[in-house]
Amino acid sequence: MLAFAYFLMKATLASAILYGYYWIALRNKAFHQWNRFYLLSIPVISLLVPLVKIPVWHPAQTENNQVIQLLKVVSTGDEFVETVTRQETARFDTTLFLAIAYALVALMVFGAILFTLKKIKRLISSSPLQELGDIKFINTDAKGTPFSFFRYIFWNHKIDLQSETGQHIFNHELAHVREKHSLDKLFIQILLIPFWANPVFWLIRRELALVHEFIADQKSVEQQDTRAFAAMILQTAFPQQHLPLTNAFFYSPIKRRLRMLTRIHHPKFSYVSRLLVLPVAALVFAAFTLKPKTLAVTGGKLSEERFITIMIDPGHGGDDNGAIAPDGTLEKDINLAIAKKIQKLNKEKNVQIILSRESDQAISVKDRVALAAKAHIDAFVSLHVNVSDKPGNENSGIEMFVSRNPQAYAGFTRLMASLISDEVGKVYPINRELKQNKNTGVWVLDAPSIHYASLLIECGYLNNPKDLAYLKSAQNQEKLAQSLLQSFSRYASAPLPKLESDNHSTSIIIHDSSAPRKMSKDVKSVDYTVDGNVVVIFKNGTARKMKIDEAEKKGYIAKAQAGGVLNIQNCLFIVDGVEMAPGYDINVLDPKSIKEINVLKNWEAAARYGEKGKNGVVLITTRDQSNKGDTLVPRKDIHS
Repeated sequence: MLAFAYFLMKATLASAILYGYYWIALRNKAFHQWNRFYLLSIPVISLLVPLVKIPVWHPAQTENNQVIQLLKVVSTGDEFVETVTRQETARFDTTLFLAIAYALVALMVFGAILFTLKKIKRLISSSPLQELGDIKFINTDAKGTPFSFFRYIFWNHKIDLQSETGQHIFNHELAHVREKHSLDKLFIQILLIPFWANPVFWLIRRELALVHEFIADQKSVEQQDTRAFAAMILQTAFPQQHLPLTNAFFYSPIKRRLRMLTRIHHPKFSYVSRLLVLPVAALVFAAFTLKPKTLAVTGGKLSEERFITIMIDPGHGGDDNGAIAPDGTLEKDINLAIAKKIQKLNKEKNVQIILSRESDQAISVKDRVALAAKAHIDAFVSLHVNVSDKPGNENSGIEMFVSRNPQAYAGFTRLMASLISDEVGKVYPINRELKQNKNTGVWVLDAPSIHYASLLIECGYLNNPKDLAYLKSAQNQEKLAQSLLQSFSRYASAPLPKLESDNHSTSIIIHDSSAPRKMSKDVKSVDYTVDGNVVVIFKNGTARKMKIDEAEKKGYIAKAQAGGVLNIQNCLFIVDGVEMAPGYDINVLDPKSIKEINVLKNWEAAARYGEKGKNGVVLITTRDQSNKGDTLVPRKDIHS
């Protein structure tokens, strides 16, 4: 409803501008055919122009240009309505009541059209009809006659058709038929059904009816027959009376028609007035169709400003406090405070900020990555605060961590980190060298399902007095949040790097469905990958990928569990209940289409699948279970 209301508002404004030009420059001028064409064009133009969107690229340095600012007035409203519309849900609220009320009025307008058509049909069926060539002549005493409708001329039998005035009136109605004026009226009336709230359309309907009269008057009156012309108008308005000038004579439509009498014989065509419509139309077209788009200059090249979604991940939460400062300040609280300020202060039109958690709640690292995948984000920034194990800590400043694994979006991550270094470095010292946690890894950076820029920021050291004082200040938190927002906006405008080659296809996580294993005290869960490795997720939120034999030596998995996983490529693959041929390549599957993977080993696999399952069985369930065999969703080319 909001989108339609906004469209109607823009259409009304456009039609008002175009009609205003008509009122000033064309109204009461003798070029009636031109006026007819122009009036019919106004609704068409005003309804089409808001639907057209033509981007106008401009460098960021020209943001304050008056023309750009003028174009942005309309463009900003478009972006707001598009954003709200995307977030709208069906609710039985005030908006729905307004929509119903609007529809009811539209039905009333439609009903009025049907009533008029029914009345005309009844008049045709109840009166004698005479065909005069292609004209159907109906003589009646109905009120409002004479008038015409398409090929029908409804005549009032009290008017003598053979008289001079009668002949002028007949020629007048005949002109309406020949010029097909009924099509114009029907066109405008149909437009008024869905757009009845546009007052300009009603004005156009009234003005167009008068222009029709001017055209018919001009075609039906002979040269220098001024008195007959005037008598015809009066006879048409008052078919049973021939009265001298009275107050009724000055009724506006009649007065205007008589005023046009002299202009028919002494026309003063102003071609300049007609040509002036071009700049007016150009103004309307530019105001409603041209959408300013910022081109950022990076490395001497212009790039398009994009709309991106970034998930800010406040680390820890709930019963996981994270690091603790000497004065008792908790890392989880600092992380959440900065994240909320980033979201609250965000006024960047091209950046949407969402949070992985908005309160003090515990969310596993797996769930954080799952939330990011579900939201289809463009970048993931995890906020943390560091702490040093050394007494008398001298470490200070902000540090950034990236994945230790090769990733397709590594270039995107480095680009974002570089921009963050530039902006954050203006408010607090930052180490520009990107670090990796090579020993244990970080799941929110290393998870195989990551297909976006992912970065972890350590916002300082809680056991460093200088960093602690800075981070506890709400004012400093806002400065840090603003600098991050500025870097996000620059990221949206920067030219994107190429995707890098990675081994995502061999990093699909497999859940082991065999007998439960006894976990080490510091291990939360253990999963496998298609390439025969093990992913160990620790209780402190970190994760590490390692070989089977290493996991076995460290006691993360039992020796008996290593048997079927090491040669997983030789396993029997069952996809959505369909047995795949030997040598099946799991890479044909898009990782995003996989809902669940389970592994059956040893006696369980052999018991269910016999000899074919001796090397183990991999059961894959996709999100679309209708995909069978050759119809499986293929893995997307990472460079497409």
